[in-house]
Amino acid sequence: MRALLLIVVTFAMCGAHALNIKQIIQPAAGTPGKVKLIVTPGEITNLGKLDLLIVVDDSGSMAGHQAILSRNVPALAAKLAQFTSLQVGVTTSSMDNYSRPAAAGKFVGTPALLNNTMTNFKDLLARRLIVGTDGSPTEMFFAPAIAALTPPLSNTVNAGFLRPDAHLGVVFVTDTDDQSPAVTPEQFIIQLATLKERAYSLITFFADPKDKNCASQIPGKMPERLQLANYMAQGSMFNICQGKFAEGISDVANKVERELASKIVLPMKPDVRTITVMYGALLLPPNDDQNGWTYDEPTNTLILGQKVDFNTLPPADLI
Repeated sequence: MRALLLIVVTFAMCGAHALNIKQIIQPAAGTPGKVKLIVTPGEITNLGKLDLLIVVDDSGSMAGHQAILSRNVPALAAKLAQFTSLQVGVTTSSMDNYSRPAAAGKFVGTPALLNNTMTNFKDLLARRLIVGTDGSPTEMFFAPAIAALTPPLSNTVNAGFLRPDAHLGVVFVTDTDDQSPAVTPEQFIIQLATLKERAYSLITFFADPKDKNCASQIPGKMPERLQLANYMAQGSMFNICQGKFAEGISDVANKVERELASKIVLPMKPDVRTITVMYGALLLPPNDDQNGWTYDEPTNTLILGQKVDFNTLPPADLI
């Protein structure tokens, strides 16, 4: 198999652009050598697919917070429109039979999945987010999220939601902390990484205890378990009373843009052992998803490390 030599012939290496192959240079016929790919940054116009899981607290104190969420659907939908293919599943924080059959990770409403091809998508989503306030007082977020995304629900009532080629966005909406008895924040993040590797985002909307005008069940105390999960996922947290739901989706879009800006879809199958990637005189180490590069065989994609920031490096070619 031929190796690949990658060359970027422009200095405009910024994270807001995808890496596109401009030219393929083959070695002369009968002459051994490497295939050269000339790669240039291009505008990202398609953020692709997004599967958005929203877990809404349905306990007795959430009526006002759910109303804020529902009222902000138009702005939320405008941000979601950046994704060409969108699916939304909504479940609740109830995992036990308190006053009614618990959602326990099952998507509420009919149809179970909303998508952006529906003519009344915004109205359906606004209504879907009002999940009621007669749920369990033991609010859980990690447990129902995992239940929604894994068997048996992912093979039955929630089937079709988790697409292998889509980014996964998980959104928590609450005025308290997670109380999942059998799932730690670490276990929750490990589960997300197992399902989607790096192709996931975590956003939490919570009642900020520092905001005296925002009712919280834990006055003066941050939701520690949710905060830890967001830290490990490099996610974002927003005050639910400020209604910044569109900003949360913007964070998801920005993360997807960064992912796209680090990927080069190769036009042929390489001999991975002989790929060399350099930036000027700097050799980027293989099998290093932080400071070097990795190769994803199923998608035939070269992925630059998360910490490779060309904007802080001297101008050079990527070879």
